[in-house]
Amino acid sequence: MSQGWSVKGDEEQQLLGERIAERLRGLIAQGVLLPGEKLPSEPELAARLGVSRPTLRSAVSELVADLVLERRRGVGTFVRQAAPLLQTGLERLVGTGDTIRQLGMKPGVADLSVEHRRPPEHVAARLGLTAATGAECVRIQRVRTADGRPVMSCDEWIPERVLPDPTHLDDLGEHESVYERLAEAGLAVRLASTSIVPCLPDTDLRRKLELPPQTPILVLRQLHFASNSADHPVLYSENSYNSERIELTAVRRG
Repeated sequence: MSQGWSVKGDEEQQLLGERIAERLRGLIAQGVLLPGEKLPSEPELAARLGVSRPTLRSAVSELVADLVLERRRGVGTFVRQAAPLLQTGLERLVGTGDTIRQLGMKPGVADLSVEHRRPPEHVAARLGLTAATGAECVRIQRVRTADGRPVMSCDEWIPERVLPDPTHLDDLGEHESVYERLAEAGLAVRLASTSIVPCLPDTDLRRKLELPPQTPILVLRQLHFASNSADHPVLYSENSYNSERIELTAVRRG
């Protein structure tokens, strides 16, 4: 009788469902499943992925809710067609490169720089840095492109004190994910506090994003926390989006 009340199985199935959802996202990003393509039948797809049909159903429902897949009554489940505007959801901490690939576009990077320096006051305050605790940061700047066109300018700050080796990110490659490199250092990002601020870019940022004068941008300010570092943020970022080429979306569930 007590076994029926246990939530262990439910938790395990939920985690497996999330992994299967990510696997399907990856297949779409890699072009194995194309926009507009119908998914194999539920029994066939569950067999291919090596999971039960209820687990697959949970994963597919999640992707339908996130507008990655769509169900057509009496027909089947399909990969959604790519939107004309690059859309990136705020529900998940997913790299921009993965989002660009998922839409069938080629991600790229321009103007990558990695340096060690003290952050400006507003960044130090967000990261809780003082002269006493150590205020040096690794600063990473780059412009992300989609099919060669700039869509976002990234400005990221990682306190040296959270890294096992202050030089851990010095060799960051153009196409490497900061999230993945932090995970390698034992700092897997699990949570981010986010605010979105519209503003007009300065001349330098307008040039980087190839924007005409008086074109507004959206700045996504995020304070990131690792699962094993809940009291101290491990990353602060200010990502400036070309609002003519990229759209920020959020899926809200009741």
